[in-house]
Amino acid sequence: MKKKVVLGSALVLLVALMAWGTWAYFTTEAHVTNVITTGTIQISLDEKTTGGAEFPVNGVHGVMPGTSVDKLVTVQNDGTGDSWIRVGVASTITGADGKTLPLRLADQSDALQFDIQDGWIDGGDGYYYYTNPLRGTDDTHSGATEKTTGPLFTKVTFNPKMPNKYQGCTVNIAVTAQAVQVKNNNSYKDAGDNTVTITALTADTIGKISGWPKPAETPAD
Repeated sequence: MKKKVVLGSALVLLVALMAWGTWAYFTTEAHVTNVITTGTIQISLDEKTTGGAEFPVNGVHGVMPGTSVDKLVTVQNDGTGDSWIRVGVASTITGADGKTLPLRLADQSDALQFDIQDGWIDGGDGYYYYTNPLRGTDDTHSGATEKTTGPLFTKVTFNPKMPNKYQGCTVNIAVTAQAVQVKNNNSYKDAGDNTVTITALTADTIGKISGWPKPAETPAD
């Protein structure tokens, strides 16, 4: 039996500002600037197909298990200050009967498979971190050279083992981008009390970056 699914997409932009232990939100509805900090942190999240076209607003229909959908997700720094970037990806699958279907199949494989690209690190906390800082228009002290991240992933593949209960289901992928400033947020003390400057994130230095929004403090879109 042929099984078709529908891929939808939701974008959420969250931006945080951090300085000297104090930080504030920038959102699309209100702008709150920390008076201690010079510069601004602002990002935009973009989704395109591999051909460069905008990802369809109404989603992609008639997708078959075992096939892939082009979906390039990138983040751009639109502010003045250099920024660290992380992206969260949350997926839901709703069956034709309106009930939520599991993201993991009976054999424990993922129903949806993302080809995470080089330059991103899985933080193990629900977010992928871009290893390099993004350059702002005025603040270049960190040595950042990129304005836009490489794609987090380029396609979503639907597991060919999807059973018949996934027939006619709808898939929604919510992508959340967050940014926090590099300035005063790119160094730490090592065991010898020496200051170590972070020029690129690694699995060991992700935890040294501060100011990310906590779930309870995340503003509504």
